[in-house]
Order: sequence, then C-alpha cells, then structure tokens
Amino acid sequence: MTSMSGELSRKTSLRNSPISTRLTWQEALPLVGLGAAIVVVTSVFDGSFKLPGHTGLAWLALLMIGRTTSRYRWAAGVSSIGAAVVSTLPFWGFGDPLKWLIYLLVGLALDVMFNLAPRWQYNVLFLTVIAGLAHAIKPLMRVGISAATGMQYSSLLSGVLYPLAMHVFFGLLGGLLGAGMVWAFRRMTKH
Repeated sequence: MTSMSGELSRKTSLRNSPISTRLTWQEALPLVGLGAAIVVVTSVFDGSFKLPGHTGLAWLALLMIGRTTSRYRWAAGVSSIGAAVVSTLPFWGFGDPLKWLIYLLVGLALDVMFNLAPRWQYNVLFLTVIAGLAHAIKPLMRVGISAATGMQYSSLLSGVLYPLAMHVFFGLLGGLLGAGMVWAFRRMTKH
C-alpha cells in the first residue's frame, strides 16, 4: 500500500535489505547478465519507433530492476559495465564507437542519485524520477561528443530539447515499470 507521500508501507516496500559496499559473485553475475540483456533489448528495438529515447523504456526498466533488487551500492554500475563491454562486440553494428560510454554513464548516474538520497531509495516516485534523469545523460553526452569530435547524431539534427524531453519521458516510464514490477512481485510473494 502506498501512503499519500508515495512511500510504500513496510509490507510492500521495495526494500531488499541494507545497502552493501561488498559485491559477491552471486550478485555480480546476474547484474552483468542484466547488462548484456540491456544491450540485446536495445539492439532489437533500436530505430523501430523512430522516437528519440524509446529504447530507454526497456533499458531503464531492466536497470531499475537490478538496482532495486540488489544490495550492492553500485548495482546499476555493475550492470552498465556489463552492457558497456557487450556493446563493444562488433556484431551489434551500433555505428557509434562511444555507445559503451553512454551505457556506462547512465548506470553510474542512476547509482549516484540513488546513493545520494538514502531516505528516498525505496520510494517509487523517487526511483521513477532518477531513472528519467539518468536517461537524460544520453542526449547530453551526445551533444558533448558531437561538439568534441564533429560526429553527427541524427536525433540531434533539429536541436537538443526534443530528444532530451523524450529521453527523460522514456526513462521515467522505464523507471516506473522496473520499480513497479519489483514492488508488485514483492507484494504478491508476501501473501
């Protein structure tokens, strides 16, 4: 049950257990696998809707599932390292030699925001917002990459505001979907 503040009751909380600074292999392997799954899903849906940021729906949902089910302090970063490594394999054909950096920075941004607000870490609204903000890193990084290297991104040809808004929108939806799925699963298994 959600209170008026959006905070979940203890019975249906996203809280897994206290956040840990120690990463175990039992936790690392599924997180890295989640990162690989993120690359597969974004590769399958990349370009299919012709909307900037649409892959963020699945990407941030998976990243949020890993973040909210892991006790490790840098769980999204571990998944993002997995995504970054897998994305460098040549058969994906992303056409962006720096895509790995974007995968890495989105996960790290999510973890930084998550860790800066321990009081709000299990609030679905907070998790939704930080997912949207983390996904905004992608178009902002592309602006910087384009300015530094001259590399052109088709999503930025008409400016940055629309792609930025769409990335935030799909990141918000992905964060809500991921956090909501974890919340619903935990609620169903407690009965």
